[in-house]
Amino acid sequence: MSEPEKIYLSLRPWLLSVLREHNIPEDQLQFAKMKDYWSATLGKGLLFRIKVTKQLRHLTCKQLSDDQQHLFDGLKVSQNKTELNEGFVRIQLPAANIPDAMEPLIRTILLNYLDSFTAEFDCCSRYESCSSAKHCIHPDALFSLSCGYRHKLRQGVIFYGKNRNVD
Repeated sequence: MSEPEKIYLSLRPWLLSVLREHNIPEDQLQFAKMKDYWSATLGKGLLFRIKVTKQLRHLTCKQLSDDQQHLFDGLKVSQNKTELNEGFVRIQLPAANIPDAMEPLIRTILLNYLDSFTAEFDCCSRYESCSSAKHCIHPDALFSLSCGYRHKLRQGVIFYGKNRNVD
């Protein structure tokens, strides 16, 4: 097993817990070797990349919002625009095991990805059942990420049925 695969396997339980919380099938999470790095993807979207050479070990992900910057505390982070595409950061990984302190960061990377889906439609035919369940029940979890009502339900806003809380 390669070093990037070992790193990914140490991060995977944290990623899977987020997928379970959002009813997204675990098989949608993939880890694959590319040219000179490994990519973790969900569906067709990039979560992060891992690169390991003799000189360095790092994870590259999208920049976090200002109110999430505290998740980088204690980590060596590079935002050098000559090295990275704009909007991305590189996080140096420790030579030994991944510390548990990285769990909130890894979870946030995935949650940010899930929240990045824009509403392509307001709701589907299951809106009443979703309202009763207080979460999206669509069987295709990746499809449901584009549902505007799903985002409202995650915020606790329910428009229909016995759980309606909006007038």
